[in-house]
Amino acid sequence: GQLGFRQRFHSLLLFENGHWRRFGPKDGLLATDVTAVFEQSNGDLWMSGAEVPGLSRFHLQDGRLLLQEHIDARKGFDATRVFFMREDAWGRIWAGTSQGIYMLEGKRIHHFTTADGLPGDDFNGNGFCAEPNGDVWVAAMGGLARFDAAAYRGFLKPPPSYVLSVQFGSATLEYPFQRELKVRHRDASLTFRFTGLTYLGES
Repeated sequence: GQLGFRQRFHSLLLFENGHWRRFGPKDGLLATDVTAVFEQSNGDLWMSGAEVPGLSRFHLQDGRLLLQEHIDARKGFDATRVFFMREDAWGRIWAGTSQGIYMLEGKRIHHFTTADGLPGDDFNGNGFCAEPNGDVWVAAMGGLARFDAAAYRGFLKPPPSYVLSVQFGSATLEYPFQRELKVRHRDASLTFRFTGLTYLGES
């Protein structure tokens, strides 16, 4: 059969044996108000709906949708509206939303916004073009951006912070600490002095 998406009615339809059939909860659909749908190269279906936040991945079998996984804020996908989902040449799934664009790479979720250099956080429907080398072009409300697949190494881990000293009561301990810290209840008001490395303002 053939799957079709009717934007006007926000419905998922299946064309089978010369007829259109609308999917509903009895067919495995989580949300009846479908806002975006995409068929991955392996045949799996990615969907988002207004009633159920997040992304759902289904496998179509015997006319039913079998849920494979659901990704929401608990897994790092906290967007409330999805405009498109697409796949790049390396098999990564991209979701353009009203809160930036998300890249799904296996179990990892990468979230890009204007803080990462995008021209806007609100994306256009179908504003996506995948290059054969893995690069991706995306269109946001503020302009066009290109993702350089070869240069991307993932998000850098934040630099560590170090406690320099701790003061409690009349005692002050300095880094490096040589012994286990034990504080009496009457001295339980502690003051910490710490530092964190930063790469801002490098000369």
